[in-house]
Amino acid sequence: MIRMREESLYGEKEFSIGFWVGSGGVTVNNFKDLDVSQYNTMGQANSKKRNLRSQILKCPCCGETLDEKKSYELNILDKSFAIMCPMGKVFFHTRAIPVYLVDEEIYSKTPQLL
Repeated sequence: MIRMREESLYGEKEFSIGFWVGSGGVTVNNFKDLDVSQYNTMGQANSKKRNLRSQILKCPCCGETLDEKKSYELNILDKSFAIMCPMGKVFFHTRAIPVYLVDEEIYSKTPQLL
């Protein structure tokens, strides 16, 4: 938010964070690992998705608890996982929180902090 207001001081690139924890036990390494067709049961795929949703639980702007159905948008084809606040008048309601949890997305977005 500060960079958007003061681009001349801080630059225009969005500050972002990558949650890079390694072997895939906490978050998946690739978006294809979230594809239901990769698993024998729906439960296995849902477990991987649940792991992603359990990393960021509250909005960094307002502290509102994120809604499991409304706050997380997974798009396997576009290789993106967006997290947004459910509160309507918050900065991150229409704009994704700039955090990347899937290794594949971290490599493509190159966040400023890992």
